[in-house]
Amino acid sequence: MRDEDKTHVQDDDATLDAPVPSSQVTVPSLPAAPAMPDSDLARGAVLGDYRIEHKIGRGGMGDVYLAKHTVIGKRAAIKILRGDSEPEAVRRFVAEAQVVNEIHNSNIVDVFAFGTAPDGRAYLVMEWLQGETLRQRLQLGKLDVETACRIARQLVRALGAAHGKRIVHRDVKPDNVFLVAGEDLTVKLLDFGMAKLLRMDRMTQTASGAFVGTPMYVAPEQARGLTIDHRADIYTLGGVLFEMLTGRPPFVAKSAFEVISMHMTEPAPRPGAYVQVPAELDELVESMLAKEPAVRPPLGKVAEVLERMIDPGDRPTTPHEAARESVLSIAKTNKRPLTPLREELTPAAKPALPIWLLVVVAVLGAAGAFALVRGLLG
Repeated sequence: MRDEDKTHVQDDDATLDAPVPSSQVTVPSLPAAPAMPDSDLARGAVLGDYRIEHKIGRGGMGDVYLAKHTVIGKRAAIKILRGDSEPEAVRRFVAEAQVVNEIHNSNIVDVFAFGTAPDGRAYLVMEWLQGETLRQRLQLGKLDVETACRIARQLVRALGAAHGKRIVHRDVKPDNVFLVAGEDLTVKLLDFGMAKLLRMDRMTQTASGAFVGTPMYVAPEQARGLTIDHRADIYTLGGVLFEMLTGRPPFVAKSAFEVISMHMTEPAPRPGAYVQVPAELDELVESMLAKEPAVRPPLGKVAEVLERMIDPGDRPTTPHEAARESVLSIAKTNKRPLTPLREELTPAAKPALPIWLLVVVAVLGAAGAFALVRGLLG
């Protein structure tokens, strides 16, 4: 196992209770308020060392553009805030760049730079990812067991690295998981704007009173406004794994309030109630979704179970084998028994007579018939 993988599953309480280095709690100066209303960045506009090509997305906090470095030509994604963003949103936006840079993990989207546009809006320069979010993939239906475990295993690495820096993501959900296009399944955890350093975190609301988190996946203690730590991420990861396996989140209701209430009071169902999964994986997801944080397994344990669901010696090496694996992966992962032998399904047939015996019987029969005819004629 690589050194990187080893550090990604360390989340013991002794490490998390260590003092927070002062470098991790320093918040950089915030940009000045925007001087003009929002407007799309024009093609060819320059932000820092990057030239804008075109808009590639729009989110709740702002827009995302594809850009190219003016000297070396490297492409990047630039995420720029809305002009009417609240000061707290701007602070979280700035902190995201600092947090991601502090973690520096291959399963977390990389942030290269932070700056302020001419109109006063803050922006981040991030690596450009091609592919789709896990939310987009799940719109096509649930995933097979092995693919779900491969994705979850990489998320464990990302969260383990964050927890090792005493940082809680607080908003793990399919929308924040990116599946990078390519031959190998590569996962990137996005949006550390909600991230919180583990220090005096006794609220899940911003200064303006806005709810922090996503109702569909929020941990019970986070929904209650109690102290949260790395185990809140284990709960939300359990919810994402549940949805990958079943095609639906653990709790579904008509309103966000009802869903939050279910997270706080109702035991989560097992994936096995909806689909066929290995018993060990079924039990793992149930324990990750435990109401009491102390009952949830550490990331190291989660990683061990996920590894047992993956067969590293049978990974596809050609497009044909990859397509075949996508069809057979559930059967392989569940270790289903082979189809019983035919003799176990049908009564045993009577053994056939040897050919030589059939020939003898035929000859004797012919001789007997000849003798009978000769007697009648004589």
